[in-house]
Amino acid sequence: MNQKKFDQIILRNLIAVKGADKFGYKNVNGVEYVDYYKNDEFKKFLEDMQTRNAAHHKSYAEGKGKEPIPADGGVKPPKMASVASSSRFAYLALHAGAQHIGVGKNVEFEAECAIKDKSGTQPQLDAYDKDTNTYIEVKCHEIFGDSKKKTLGEAYINYIFGANSDGVGFKIVVNERPQGEFAIPYEEFGMKEFPKYFDLKQFLCHLLGVACENHKERKSATLAYLFFKPRTDVEVEAVELFEVYAGLQAEIISIFTSPAIVRFCEENNIKLKAYYEYAEIMEPLTPVNTHCLFA
Repeated sequence: MNQKKFDQIILRNLIAVKGADKFGYKNVNGVEYVDYYKNDEFKKFLEDMQTRNAAHHKSYAEGKGKEPIPADGGVKPPKMASVASSSRFAYLALHAGAQHIGVGKNVEFEAECAIKDKSGTQPQLDAYDKDTNTYIEVKCHEIFGDSKKKTLGEAYINYIFGANSDGVGFKIVVNERPQGEFAIPYEEFGMKEFPKYFDLKQFLCHLLGVACENHKERKSATLAYLFFKPRTDVEVEAVELFEVYAGLQAEIISIFTSPAIVRFCEENNIKLKAYYEYAEIMEPLTPVNTHCLFA
């Protein structure tokens, strides 16, 4: 299974439910993107979002991810128009809340989670529920591919091998601290090799951000992950998807239960959870379509 096959399953399911005429985005040059919603369909999606909740629409329209905005002067389609968009999935799954995983109806999207004492771009999470202090990172086809970064910039050295001015950090003990950009010490986070499906670099950044934000509030916080697994009646695909999600779960368990992460979460009063939605197409998250990877 790879990202292309995964996207094809999602598109095939959507066509079966919605019809083929809903797909095929055209950029300013008339180039068609078959695995994206058509221009007018995507426009209707955004209009419906604004009608349902103007704050949700604003968060995406003004968010740093620029999810609903065409890129490169209209040459590239909006990321959110992709049938496998994680931001689209986040909205569809969580906009009405998901009480069974601790997300209420006042969920916010595109939430910044700043790391204290660090300059530059700050971590962005897909959703946040202020009422329960729950941060949610949502993934779709991002679990595939080899683009996950295996290094961290120099600004993170102290956070990994020490702590910030509030004492927030992983405090990994090494004989000599690295200089400049450095390789993530994945062995310290429960892995024998760099994880294939789970984005360890982003997780560490998000966890630091949650801890720094939580330090202000002095209360418990939850960092939850939500993935999407499409249904398929094709046996070969079903077997491949089972293997992928089994691998993903093994990585999550290994990382989340590693001594460094357990210690960090205990020190900063953070709970970790992970789920996936199993459905034919992306839909509101319910107790029926929710499956637990870690809790």
